[in-house]
Amino acid sequence: MSTTNKRPIPWGALGPWIALAITCLFFTTQSERFLSGENLSLVLQQVMVVGVLAIGQTLIILTAGIDLSCGMVMALGGVVMTKFIVDYGLNPYAAIACGLGVTTGFGLLNGLLVTQVGINPLITTLGMLGVARGLAYVLSGGLTQPVLDHNFGHLGQGFIAGVPIPVIALVLLTAVCFVVMKYTTYGRAMYAIGGNPEATYLAGQPVKRYQLIAYSLSGLSAGLAGIFLTAQLGAGAPQAASGLELSVVSAVVLGGTSLAGGKGSILGTIVGVLILGTLNNGMVLLSVSSYYQQVAQGLALLLAVGLDQFRLGSLVRPIARKGYRIGFANLSESLPLAAEVRAGLEHAAAQSGDMGLLLLENELNERQAMANGERFIGEKMDLVIENQTGDAAGAQLMARYREAGIPVIAVDTPIPGAVYFGVNHYQAGRAAGEGLGAWIAGHWAGRVDGLIALERPAAGKSARARADGLREGLQATTGPLAQDWTWTLACVYDRDVTQAQVTRILRAQPDRRFAVTAVDDEAALAAVAAAQALGRAGHVAVVGMGGSRPARDELRRPGSPLIGTVKFAPEHYGVALLQIAARMLSGANVSAENYVEHTFITAETVGQHYTD
Repeated sequence: MSTTNKRPIPWGALGPWIALAITCLFFTTQSERFLSGENLSLVLQQVMVVGVLAIGQTLIILTAGIDLSCGMVMALGGVVMTKFIVDYGLNPYAAIACGLGVTTGFGLLNGLLVTQVGINPLITTLGMLGVARGLAYVLSGGLTQPVLDHNFGHLGQGFIAGVPIPVIALVLLTAVCFVVMKYTTYGRAMYAIGGNPEATYLAGQPVKRYQLIAYSLSGLSAGLAGIFLTAQLGAGAPQAASGLELSVVSAVVLGGTSLAGGKGSILGTIVGVLILGTLNNGMVLLSVSSYYQQVAQGLALLLAVGLDQFRLGSLVRPIARKGYRIGFANLSESLPLAAEVRAGLEHAAAQSGDMGLLLLENELNERQAMANGERFIGEKMDLVIENQTGDAAGAQLMARYREAGIPVIAVDTPIPGAVYFGVNHYQAGRAAGEGLGAWIAGHWAGRVDGLIALERPAAGKSARARADGLREGLQATTGPLAQDWTWTLACVYDRDVTQAQVTRILRAQPDRRFAVTAVDDEAALAAVAAAQALGRAGHVAVVGMGGSRPARDELRRPGSPLIGTVKFAPEHYGVALLQIAARMLSGANVSAENYVEHTFITAETVGQHYTD
């Protein structure tokens, strides 16, 4: 009697196909028009642009990178082509070559910034998204410009043997990329880079060169998509690609490509594109509101990322090389800066491929922090990163970690015996205080009637150092303030409570100009809300610390009482923390204090540092 070994069914690879089949089946039962030839042809034409962009995006995500600029680079390419055809009378094919040159150049620049300068791909491409958007609007004057050239329009609206030309182009591009990725040395190397870039380098592959090629090809694919979109619309539109990058990433991940790199396929990406296209088309046929369609697209992105995390197995990431396991106890996801630290660290760990993370949250609670510490010890972590508040808990935790022989990195709050990484709190506070004093000198002729100092005593010595720096920096430019007109408020982590405290002071002193110093952006934004609610925005000047996204948004609002904040760039903490961890675990000497750079940013300078 013989036995036959059966290969397991590859559910991971079949998943996207099953999802597409279920989606089609559902809309078939709901609308008679769904399976009509005319409608299916329309679906293919509608997904063509996202499909071309998604193919380029797949090449990058396979290497554990990402390109969020692809949509706006595509729009810029379309604007460039239109301008050369309409304004300069250039032959449409020559104009197309110029547009492709611009978009490929953007991809090449993305690749150089990632591979040669070492900037995180997410940050690089977000920045280039802003550059491409700005250039598209500058070149077009913010207006949609029609293109009346018949030959150009035929590329987006013509047919060959009854098949739309854009669909033919997508099929050919898919076939070429499928062959390259499956049967060439370059394709195999791309998968290897995403799985373990160091091992690929040691195997003799030019890792950075291949990554550079991937980003350049993504730029080229954006240019190709720009040709067909501009030809379909019959116009160059700078706003045509707004938010398209989210659909592109969703399609790639829904198709089975892992955001951690090393896994995925071109065919899977096309299936992901068809899933999104079918979903959008079906909702239109069912007369679903466009607002709900946006909700569905957002849920699709969340589902895609959730499936990717499920495929990865768990929050404790697999170790490819040294088997290091790192515990990270975050301050609180409710605080924007802490959330950015966690996101940056998680992304850096996924990029590195050799660090496993166990992520826990301290919830602004010292008892919870102690419980998390005990779990790290029980799980036998190789190293722990503590984003902690409160001096007492830090000392107790360090004693337990020392007993267990676990090295510790303390983020932003020093813990005796731990390696410190984070802000020089006094110097950062002083920079904010001096910035506030300079603003008062320039706008209020140096006159300020009162000071409201928003502090957090429960946060320990670090918050105290910030508060001291704020006060001394302000007084260095304005001179000592009368003690009678200085209010020091002990804030809790509740914006409504802080707003109420500031409101009472401002209401009691209706004719005075107030300076407000806050040890973090949360407290600063509470003071801003109090001033605005009372109609006192012109008589209150607030500075915060942290450079959080909500604070940056507030800085951009005309007439805001928030005149500045100190940028810590917590989104960049992750890479630096893992580099320090790697050195500590390898036995190398590590400085006991590792300070991040900080910069005072204002409404005038925020755009120089952030494009969001």
